[in-house]
Amino acid sequence: MINDMNDIEFYKKFQEINLKHPSWCSKEFMDSPCALSDIHFFEKKIGLSIPSSYRAFLTKIGGGYVGFVNVFSMIEGSEWNLSDRNEGLGLLPKFLAISDDETGGYYGFKMYGSSYEEGIYYLDPDENNFPIKVYPDFYTYILDAGLKFEQ
Repeated sequence: MINDMNDIEFYKKFQEINLKHPSWCSKEFMDSPCALSDIHFFEKKIGLSIPSSYRAFLTKIGGGYVGFVNVFSMIEGSEWNLSDRNEGLGLLPKFLAISDDETGGYYGFKMYGSSYEEGIYYLDPDENNFPIKVYPDFYTYILDAGLKFEQ
């Protein structure tokens, strides 16, 4: 597993992988990047700030299928719309699902004060809705689970 990383390191690795495997992040299976104002609207609606790494990803890359995972986006009407996907779960604001495992479980951020912490937690609804930390940050989740990056 990769350790915490900054934006520059992540986007460099993301571009390298995307050049080698362009079908892993095909525009055909992804939503467009969103405007920062869309994120601010969502944050105001739920009363919490999302982690900066997820915010940057949504505004630079978008959402949808990123390699072997899906990432919820801010695009209205999308099957990956963050607000729509979280609405029916009844977990907001304590847990913000940002991806699912397509078998009923969710990956997301856990509330910490007035924002969400950077770590990625896995929530298995069959396990009493108790999220377990599985990645130190969003970028590590994308590279390790989504793009299978190996150092």
